[in-house]
Amino acid sequence: MKFRVIAILMAVFLLLIFTGHILQATVASLTSVRYINKKGVAINKTPFDSGAAFSEGLAQVRVGALSGYIDTSGKMVIKPQFEHSSSFSEGLALVQQGKLWGYIDKTGKFALPPQFSQAAPFSDGLASVTKGGKWMFIDKAGNPIFEVPQGLPSSFSEGLALNSLSSKCGYMDKTGKLAIPRKFDQALRFSEGLAAVKVEGRWGYIDKTGQFAITPQFEEASPFADGLALITLNGVQGYVDKTGNLAIRPQFQRALNFSEGLAAVEVEGKWGYIDKTGKTVIKPQFSWAQNFAEGVAVVKLDRQYQRAIIDRTGKTIHQFTMHFADARFHDGLLRIGMQKVTGGGRLPPAKRK
Repeated sequence: MKFRVIAILMAVFLLLIFTGHILQATVASLTSVRYINKKGVAINKTPFDSGAAFSEGLAQVRVGALSGYIDTSGKMVIKPQFEHSSSFSEGLALVQQGKLWGYIDKTGKFALPPQFSQAAPFSDGLASVTKGGKWMFIDKAGNPIFEVPQGLPSSFSEGLALNSLSSKCGYMDKTGKLAIPRKFDQALRFSEGLAAVKVEGRWGYIDKTGQFAITPQFEEASPFADGLALITLNGVQGYVDKTGNLAIRPQFQRALNFSEGLAAVEVEGKWGYIDKTGKTVIKPQFSWAQNFAEGVAVVKLDRQYQRAIIDRTGKTIHQFTMHFADARFHDGLLRIGMQKVTGGGRLPPAKRK
């Protein structure tokens, strides 16, 4: 009975992801959304009701009850017309009309007309959809590649897709064959040739043949990034390389994956940055810090809602006050906004063009 409940909850969660409802719930939690560049200049003079981060040069924004897309200049290039929509992925975006989902290109034209009761973004050239009560993967022309006879599908990453059934996880290849049997209690996507999997309470890493490259030994594990993976051992966090050696010994209260050669780590309640040798390059001084992207990082200062954009030396480029800011820049822009709060709130002034 317990496993059945877990399976049902997992199914509901994945269906929410596939239909975009989790994305919409996240986006809808923000109001007065603006997009700022690295100098803090907003590209949209009038805030949007909500919006998503930029992806592939476009951002999904909501005006009233409908969503459309803007480009990096702030121009509305696809007018608001969809009930729900997702960010662009591999040149296409999911949109909903009525009860069905389809895919549009960057001109706003339908590449695949609404016909799917559930759908996910494209990844590795394929997308999982439901049509006629059947789960299947399709290509960008809408051709069915294979049906998913058993298990819950996930997006492809590096040629393999996670597949779960009866609380066990394995991986499918692009022909629909179960390439790695369902034998793991939990599993993550493949990244840089390896995937983190959990067996008997411990995490390790497998290669694409399903063989362990790093023996299960960690309390927690993350996908590889920049050649290293964040792990938890004996209650503290550190990093391993692809041979399983501890590249940076576990010592941090909290930490993030490496990005652009640096990782944010927490030391005695303050966040700073280390390089891949473990050397501190930006001393711990922030109340929170995010990964570097496009040469900059977003950090939180001691004052409530006070944030800053810093460069790789730790120098502040711009400070701003906002309830919410994305974890990183996308296409040179950062999404900021107000969280919905009882009684409302006032949006602090932002620079404008």
